[in-house]
Parts: sequence; structure tokens; C-alpha cells
Amino acid sequence: MTQQISRSIRQNFREQMVIGDQNQPGTFHQIDWQRAVALRRMAIAKTNAPKYLLAPEVSALLWYLDDLRQLAYFSTLWNTGARPNEALALSRDSFELSEIQPFV
Repeated sequence: MTQQISRSIRQNFREQMVIGDQNQPGTFHQIDWQRAVALRRMAIAKTNAPKYLLAPEVSALLWYLDDLRQLAYFSTLWNTGARPNEALALSRDSFELSEIQPFV
């Protein structure tokens, strides 16, 4: 039931410039894509920086993951900057969630 509701919410917002917040289910953010893309173009034009995904793009990709294991894995990669092999080596004990600010 929850997954069906989640899918219908996603479908309703797919055509709009709105994405869900990966950290707060049920929270949605309006994205100014033109501004975000313009800032990325400026950053790439001024330096030899590699092409990259914007934070809203990564959040949108994470939003569409249905498998909780994949979501946990890719969220860990994104939020910690870990390499894939480093993230795969983590265990439950590697995460400290009881603190005010959780950490790995």
C-alpha cells in the first residue's frame, strides 16, 4: 500500500519540477533548474572541472530508487564521498546514528 502511494506521488510530480526529499519522506522541494544549470555551466567554463551532477539531480535519482538496499548504498556514497569499495566494506557498526549529528 505504501509503495503504491509512493509511486502515485512520484508519478504526479514527475512532470513538475518537484522532487522528494530523501531525508524527509513526504517533503517536496521546488527546484529552479535553470539557475542550477546556469551555475554549473559557469563553474565548468571557468575551470577544467569535470562534468558533475547537481545536488537536486542526485536527489531526484535517489528519489526513484525502490530498493532500500540500493537507496542506502547510493545515499551513503553521495553523503559521505566514499568510494564504492569503501561503502561496501561498511557494516551496521560503522554508522553512529544515536548522536545529534549522525556519522560514519
